[in-house]
Amino acid sequence: PDLPLLATSGIDSEVKIWSVGDEYVSQDPDSSDSISVSDNWRQRMASGAVNLNPDRSLERLRMAEQEKQEGNSQVKQRKWESAIAAYEQALTHLHFVAPNPALRQSQDVLRASCWLNQAHCHLQTHNYEQARQMCTKVLRGDPSHTKALYRRAMALMELKDFSQALADVNRALGIQPMAELTQLKAKIQQRQAQELKREQERYKRMFA
Repeated sequence: PDLPLLATSGIDSEVKIWSVGDEYVSQDPDSSDSISVSDNWRQRMASGAVNLNPDRSLERLRMAEQEKQEGNSQVKQRKWESAIAAYEQALTHLHFVAPNPALRQSQDVLRASCWLNQAHCHLQTHNYEQARQMCTKVLRGDPSHTKALYRRAMALMELKDFSQALADVNRALGIQPMAELTQLKAKIQQRQAQELKREQERYKRMFA
């Protein structure tokens, strides 16, 4: 079955929600979207990109935001593939070299938001490896991005990489202790124990 619509903190739109199981807790809008990036990371993002003046940069940012909102609309209709395509189009608009720090910051935030929303869609469609990759892109720019750590931990749990999933959750808890992260940690540990039990039962049958 599909994950709940707003599982793994939903989409980055008007309200953010983190969830594990049936409990939901609202966050303030855009509270976790402010990121800082290294020069090396930004250089990689700008590979092959065009240099734009401030007016053209603002135009591209507006176009990207429009595509992101279209993606959000598709998510609300549970049209995951259409949403992923809209976010990808937004990322295409964001492939330029911004002329000043303020525009670069806006570009970085919007890019990270699109990746995280794509991760949400991939989790809903059980494409866990793709979800992991989207979160990793965000974390390369901001290793302390708690939402990216949360969603990557969700993907890693489904991929049965329990040790790395727990590492991500523990890292996030060290940055921003939250009940949602504690609940996810317990869920990962439970799944890990269940998998270990299944493995032990398989070995017993093999040598019975």
